[in-house]
Amino acid sequence: MSIGVVLICVELMMMLIILLFMPGNLAGACFIGFAIGESLGASALRIAGGIFTKIADIGSDLMKVVFKIGEDDPRNPGVIPDCTGDNAGDSVGPTADGFETYGVTGVALISFILLAVTGGELLKVELLVWIFVMRILMVITSIVAFYINGAITNARYKHSEDMDFEKPLTNLVWITSLLSILVTFVASYFNTRHQWKYRFMVDTFNHYQLWNHRWCIDS
Repeated sequence: MSIGVVLICVELMMMLIILLFMPGNLAGACFIGFAIGESLGASALRIAGGIFTKIADIGSDLMKVVFKIGEDDPRNPGVIPDCTGDNAGDSVGPTADGFETYGVTGVALISFILLAVTGGELLKVELLVWIFVMRILMVITSIVAFYINGAITNARYKHSEDMDFEKPLTNLVWITSLLSILVTFVASYFNTRHQWKYRFMVDTFNHYQLWNHRWCIDS
């Protein structure tokens, strides 16, 4: 988790630096280059993690075949690289996926808001602020949910001899999802309420004008 959080935080800070400090005529190109660069970086992480995992696994298996030493035998010098490779494959792969997805979707959302959203510059600015507020809060909620789940698991299984290892993972998904939904609703309400109140008033006024016009025609 720590590696993924660090990468995503670095990614978020780089996007904020581009958004806040780069000139407007260069920010678009910087975001596109950022998305391409992180895709290449994620590909390198996947390839490097996969190659290391396979090489270590093959080396451990060769020792088992040639010297008749078990794959997990402490006498097998490939045990430590094999365990490291398994850890790399299980950690680096999902981290690379999160690293790429987080940045690419952010660039896509920014491009969509700037190019496709109509309703004035104020609405675009509010949506851009909303995106980055939500991204910061989602990192915080993930960390908080991780520690809440750890406390619950520790309290439940601390003195237990048997443990269902799938239960804490399932609880983590539920805690993170519920906490994220709650935070999303609250943050969205306070961040965009002025815009939606204004739109509600405009729509109400337009409906009133239409109703009044029809009433005059009918009369």
